[in-house]
Amino acid sequence: MFSFIGDIIGCIVWGIAITTLLIGIVIIIPNLLYNRFQLSPGNIVCIILVAFFFLFQSSLLVGGVKTKKYINTAGLFIQSFANENNVNSISSNEVQQICHRLTSQYPVLEKYIEKMESDITSSQTIVRNSADFTYIICHNLKNQINYYIWRRIGWMIMGMIVCLILLYINNKQTHSRTTGRRIYQRQYTPRRIRK
Repeated sequence: MFSFIGDIIGCIVWGIAITTLLIGIVIIIPNLLYNRFQLSPGNIVCIILVAFFFLFQSSLLVGGVKTKKYINTAGLFIQSFANENNVNSISSNEVQQICHRLTSQYPVLEKYIEKMESDITSSQTIVRNSADFTYIICHNLKNQINYYIWRRIGWMIMGMIVCLILLYINNKQTHSRTTGRRIYQRQYTPRRIRK
């Protein structure tokens, strides 16, 4: 139980570290690309919103990475199940049994196990021994977790692109408004009349 709570706290701490790094990149890139980049209130709001988005996605990403460590112990569990039941082929009944036992033993893997179960039962894979059975289950679990991790990375990249576009648009509007005010003030300032 304490290990699980430690993993959650670790995910949040690493999420904060990754978010800080990404926000630094989001602030540095516009300064390098745009001549007159300013942190206007609109830009600050955009950066704060994307910071929460990055924190959420990066915490989930780290959670996915930490979940991978459970696959090795789950592999031992699957191996013992396969040895006990003398598994020679993967039937949908055996997959359901192992998925039910894995879910009860490792609740962290539940979301991945559900997706993996449908993938394995739809493919007719030939199993020669219990090691093959263990490899197939663990390999499918790793694929599900890797897909989850890459989705998090994709969401963070898309969030960064959208944020940079919004910063550019907001900076351009802010710059044109301040330039327009300066021109307006210069043209219409009242002159002193000499007497």
